[in-house]
Amino acid sequence: MYLQKPYIQSDISSILNTYISPSHPYLWDICKTDIKSFYCSISSFFSKKTKSSITNLSNRICKLQNSPNPNSSLISHLQTSLSKLEQKAFISLTLRSRIKWYEKGETSSSYFYKRFHTTQTSININSLYIPSPIPNSPSTLSNNTQDMLSHSKNHFSSLWSSPPPLPPSSPLTTYIPTLSQASVTSLDTPISSEELFSVIKQKDDHSAPGPDGLPYKFYKSFPTLISKILIPIFHMISTNLYPPPPSWSQTITTLIHKKNTDPRYVNNLRPITLSNTDIKLLSSILATRFQVYASDLIHPHQTGFMKSRSIYNTVLDINSFLTLDNPPPESFVLSIDWSKAYDRVSHSWLDHVLLSSHFPISFINLTHTSYHNCFTCIKLNNSLSSPFPVLQGVPQGDPFAPLLFNLTIEPLFNLIRSVPTLTIRAYADDTTIIGHSLQDYHLLTSSIFPLYNFTTGGIVNLQKSSLYPLSPSTFTPPPNSPPITNSLNILGFSLPINQNNSNSLWPSLLQKVQSRISSVSSRHLSLKGRILVSKTLILSKIWYYASIFPPPSHYITALQRSINNYIWSSSKVHPRFEFATLPLHKGGLNFPDIQKECQIRHAKLISCTFDLNLDPPFWIKSLNQYTISHFHQSLPSCIINQRGTRIPYEPL
Repeated sequence: MYLQKPYIQSDISSILNTYISPSHPYLWDICKTDIKSFYCSISSFFSKKTKSSITNLSNRICKLQNSPNPNSSLISHLQTSLSKLEQKAFISLTLRSRIKWYEKGETSSSYFYKRFHTTQTSININSLYIPSPIPNSPSTLSNNTQDMLSHSKNHFSSLWSSPPPLPPSSPLTTYIPTLSQASVTSLDTPISSEELFSVIKQKDDHSAPGPDGLPYKFYKSFPTLISKILIPIFHMISTNLYPPPPSWSQTITTLIHKKNTDPRYVNNLRPITLSNTDIKLLSSILATRFQVYASDLIHPHQTGFMKSRSIYNTVLDINSFLTLDNPPPESFVLSIDWSKAYDRVSHSWLDHVLLSSHFPISFINLTHTSYHNCFTCIKLNNSLSSPFPVLQGVPQGDPFAPLLFNLTIEPLFNLIRSVPTLTIRAYADDTTIIGHSLQDYHLLTSSIFPLYNFTTGGIVNLQKSSLYPLSPSTFTPPPNSPPITNSLNILGFSLPINQNNSNSLWPSLLQKVQSRISSVSSRHLSLKGRILVSKTLILSKIWYYASIFPPPSHYITALQRSINNYIWSSSKVHPRFEFATLPLHKGGLNFPDIQKECQIRHAKLISCTFDLNLDPPFWIKSLNQYTISHFHQSLPSCIINQRGTRIPYEPL
């Protein structure tokens, strides 16, 4: 808020100017300290000034209103001034409490209390089971913050401080992908100011700052001056001239509940790392560069966090395998559960993969800043633990972390792909393997998975995995196999796509929509606001499922009726549906049309069959094979000729 004032921008610019072209990266930390000290001083001054002005104006208005001859014009003018000051104070309080307002001008209501309470409940840890120091004694449930904090710190420091040594040699090394020479040369170029400006521009002003307290808004206010400081620092780090600023190694780890688990056990808490915004800007630049050459390194069957790759291809490919005609008698689909996948990434293995992939040393040196020599504090119920080192894992919350994870696990996936009778699909760590026989299963469990564990420390939890026999009548479960199932949960979808799974999905989604509507109904919104909330907050989950699991017509009707009732509220007079759904520039209200939205998503999915990709996804190949064998035409030809097809196991 104060950054917009010209004289404050001038003072901060003066501070930044004194640190341009730093001789050592640690000077950036000193610069940040100077800026924070200055900002704290003016924040305190403006806060006191605003409070004093509000009090004085309120008292003056009160006296004028109670005077024998109140001056209405003066009172109106003072009330306008008071309103502006109160709005300024209100915005400050809003930012401090991290409440985001979805519509300008709305007033507080019970909705915001409910939302704030729900958010706090998901963040606060009310109690934890703490192991007893006495062997073989039961754990005790504690609600003491310091005891919970100590237990959480011990758990995560143990998890992150026991990296496995990298073996002198491993067959897995031969499956590490490599970059082309042209890619290496491009990645070796110094980071430019334009790259820094681009990532700064993309960031959200209201994202939480890191431990240093400087938000993205600060970097957006002084991009040119900051680039003259950070670009030289990036160069010093990339050439290994100096280590990064000490503040880049300081993080805070917050713990959030995992869905459908008991939050009273520390194993069921997910650690999210909060880093400083300057190092996240660097990570974003590295991630953007990596994405340009990702196709050289990461197979198309890995779709997680990969640019221009669709999660739906993973889901539909797996569904196509589940619905194959006449599969081999011992064939299976194995859905893998990784034990702490991101937390167990070996730093020595990641270093080895980066070198073996032929990443330039300059790029590797910059990448090391996100996971080498890092310390973190556990934050629990607004209390912080003492810092401890993080010696393994990639930080969840870092923009580059998902791509680094993909890179570390790709050699395993390449090894699996090298077996002709094994096929794999993945979305980050959501891994599904298709095998032809029990021999394939034994190869995975007795050779491939142990090799990966020996080399990297990654652990497959077979007892939490799922095994789906493609020919249940002829499949003999192996000893100590994962639970046998007739339905797989893949990325939120119950597969295979069939009538039973559809019948169980849509009643649940309809109930969730109605529950969400009930939750937001207490919120005082304009008609435009209710339409906005409907299309984002209420219907977002529907859009995710609708592309693959088309809702039956009666559920579309029920969903549309619920949305109509919410948006129109108690109004009895409103435009006809076909006019309300028109866009604003055509005189409509942009009212949600669920049937049309579903059709758009279906059309987008079908359009994939017209892609000129030489190697289309497996589900498209399966559909083409089906239409050719049953209708003597490819799927695109059937669509162009408007020929009706009824395919029982696919959503088209």
